Amino acid sequence: LSKGLAALDREGKIIWVNDNFRQWCPYDPIGQTFFDALLTPPDYRPISDPFESAYLGTTTCFRVSEPRRHFTITLTPIKHGEDVTEVVAICDD
Repeated sequence: LSKGLAALDREGKIIWVNDNFRQWCPYDPIGQTFFDALLTPPDYRPISDPFESAYLGTTTCFRVSEPRRHFTITLTPIKHGEDVTEVVAICDD
């Protein structure tokens, strides 16, 4: 099992990924949203936005199961003072 890592800015755009995450993306993920970078179909995305909780300061864990792959994703907020400035997504396949 390999872990994919992605850092997202306050607007929800990817600003950095490791090589494992990049291999899961058919296109350059930088500047894209998390699910768009992975080409996750809308029907397989969580009903409520887990990133919303992360940007409010709560570590969040969820699963995405598609026909071709399955991920467990942990979103960890990164704070500067009291403000969340980035979110790190740790993805287990």
